[in-house]
Amino acid sequence: MLQRDGILIRHNDDYLKFTRDYKFNSLSHAASVIHARNAYGHGEFKEIKFQDIQNLLDLNRNMLCETEIVCEVVRRKGQNSLREELIRQYGKCQITNISDKEMLIVSHIKPWRDCDKDEEKMDLDNCLLLYASWDKAFDRGKVTFDNNGQWRFSDCLSQECRDNLLYKSKFPIIIRPEQQKYMKYHREKVFLSQKT
Repeated sequence: MLQRDGILIRHNDDYLKFTRDYKFNSLSHAASVIHARNAYGHGEFKEIKFQDIQNLLDLNRNMLCETEIVCEVVRRKGQNSLREELIRQYGKCQITNISDKEMLIVSHIKPWRDCDKDEEKMDLDNCLLLYASWDKAFDRGKVTFDNNGQWRFSDCLSQECRDNLLYKSKFPIIIRPEQQKYMKYHREKVFLSQKT
């Protein structure tokens, strides 16, 4: 693949079909945008397969500047279907009521890496639909919730972050009985109760 005027083309000049054009400032930028947009279920790059991205990265490896590196990303299988189902069920962040779909993230209560079985990874009861900043704090163990849906902040989360998270947030959130075993795991294994 080569880059010409912001459009990616194959070596034989067959244009890849996009639903909209992007202006890429490098081949690595193009590869990262394509991979990220596909990972979040956007349709404009569906014609581009993983091998196309790999070829793009291979071509670009020798052209990297000192401030660039090439990273490979492993995508979680089934994450899109979980996200689609949570958006269908809730339509917005369960805490902030923000409905901008691009800012909503599937947040596993018991982290994906800690799940013993695939069933836990794909269990909707092991998921919350959160606005990006809440997802980051929850994923990093800086906030957790009791079984009544009340927040509990870690001592290692700054007051500035707490104030930002609480702005326009609604509590308590609903923690269904089926979610409580996962939330218990989060409180005991993920939550950072004190500064370390």
